[in-house]
Amino acid sequence: MNKENIFNIEPKKIKVHKNDIYYYNFLNFINDNYNIEIINIYYLINSLNEFKIKNIYQFIYLRLLKINKKFKEIKKLEKNEYDLKRDDFNNKLKEYINNDLLRSIIIINSIQQYFLPIY
Repeated sequence: MNKENIFNIEPKKIKVHKNDIYYYNFLNFINDNYNIEIINIYYLINSLNEFKIKNIYQFIYLRLLKINKKFKEIKKLEKNEYDLKRDDFNNKLKEYINNDLLRSIIIINSIQQYFLPIY
């Protein structure tokens, strides 16, 4: 499988500023099992102030709702109505992905779409 075709942008080609780092691990499954470098995805999320974590989660949630309408086999993300801390965000996405390759790809593409919209 040509992995460059499954992402909006190849994760290692994303330019990011490296700020203080929270050590996310919700995508480690894809990094460990498919040798896809995802550290820049984590850097993108770390570039947000913590109070904006809820916004990216909401974006992913809404995107998955749209995907689910067309493809019922794609599980919806749990709705969140409260502020999210980084570790809550990490845990919710890790629980959603649950070592599933397709879900990992959808989450990566959603995060890329949040930061680098493709029209």
